[in-house]
Amino acid sequence: MPFPPDVKARMFVRSARICPLCYKQCGTNIEAAHLVAEADGGSNEDDNGIPLCFDCHQEIGAYDNRHPKGNKFSINELKARRNQLYDLVEKGSIQAQIIAQGLHGRTYGNLRHETAAELASDLAEEPFKPSREALSVLQQAQTQWGSVEAFARKLMLLEKRDRAFVLDSLVESFDSDPAVRSLMAVITNGAFASEATVLTEQLLRRVTLAGEVEDKARFMRLAPVAVLENTDPALRATFFHDVIDIMRRDQYKEVNLITPAVVKVQSAIPQEIRGDYMKALLSQADSGAYDGAPAARGALRTIPAEFARIGLEGLEDRALLSMDATSLKEFVANHPSLWDPARKEIFQDFVSMDHFHFVQKYWTQLK
Repeated sequence: MPFPPDVKARMFVRSARICPLCYKQCGTNIEAAHLVAEADGGSNEDDNGIPLCFDCHQEIGAYDNRHPKGNKFSINELKARRNQLYDLVEKGSIQAQIIAQGLHGRTYGNLRHETAAELASDLAEEPFKPSREALSVLQQAQTQWGSVEAFARKLMLLEKRDRAFVLDSLVESFDSDPAVRSLMAVITNGAFASEATVLTEQLLRRVTLAGEVEDKARFMRLAPVAVLENTDPALRATFFHDVIDIMRRDQYKEVNLITPAVVKVQSAIPQEIRGDYMKALLSQADSGAYDGAPAARGALRTIPAEFARIGLEGLEDRALLSMDATSLKEFVANHPSLWDPARKEIFQDFVSMDHFHFVQKYWTQLK
């Protein structure tokens, strides 16, 4: 049997979908492999898994003990390589190196095998002392001295490790508006298109794990939706779970920051949690939040049909009894073509009757 979805998701998030054997950024071309096969008693738990690209997975599986050529990867070596990658991803170091390689004129497809050793060597070198030029570019980016477009151009002039240092330092400064704006200048610059997703994931991971409400809101305000939609789904799901929980807590200051920001990037919310998002949005629309409520109401009036359908499906009949909510009525009324035929009567009554008479009619049936 394959690994459970939650175990696979953790592997892919912790590895940033990078193969620990060749350092290739895999995207969707990655598999969760067993270190010890199930047939040999291996479990489906995290410690028995390793994320591998298709080529490395095939290479490991093709080794023939009866006719050995070369040296087989041992379980201990595979675990060590995996754990080293997890550690590098957590620190953000390896993504910065991959991005720096890309800015030097390479793409992910060229990073396999011929640069894996170089990447590992670069990451192992300690300590690294950035050049004066790198420190100057970093200072300008962190203080927004000059335009963000100028920062992106200057970044290309730096040496590889200096570029990685600047990018890594900016990701560490994710709670600074100028730093995030400078990173977004790289992400949105067409010359760096192949690095945009990796850099967005690196920043998204930091904001998810260590960001305050203000940091999450800033990230959503500034992140390009098209790039965010291409990031790792498991990582996005973890981030948006946090965001939706903030909306549910309904703390006045928090929802005024988060709700307008999440509305801007709602298309990037993974399918499996859109129902939770719609419930939070409907609740927020009739709250007293001075920025959160208008943003929620505006989003509901223009919500795509795929979101509206999910919202209607998740709306329990019993909940209608306790919701004398103008925005909810407007939302239901705006989507009659999406009503479940079996619920058409109750939806029609909900939008056309006053709350008192609606409750009077359905109280016995739904209480």
